[in-house]
Amino acid sequence: MRILIAIPAYNEEAVIEKNLRHCLAAFSTSLADHDWYIVVAENASQDKTREIVARLAKEDARVRLLSLSERGKGLAIRRAWESDEADVYLFMDADLSAHIKHVP
Repeated sequence: MRILIAIPAYNEEAVIEKNLRHCLAAFSTSLADHDWYIVVAENASQDKTREIVARLAKEDARVRLLSLSERGKGLAIRRAWESDEADVYLFMDADLSAHIKHVP
């Protein structure tokens, strides 16, 4: 099963690297039987969110950066979901307010 996990991000430089690394480690185990990846939909951040995610995307192919010039959480999620075909689409906030243990 192919799973696209959208993470909308606006000015998340304080948490994005730590939380993406946490997701990568957790999903490597909990979603090991699936083809999964994370699309970070960065929408017009004023900080270094875009640069941090771009660096992580170079390190791990399961992280993809989608840079948007418009703001809006709903728009970011929709654009991330439209960026590729998947069997399952979900989203989670960059601050991991919904615990990642619920993803599987």
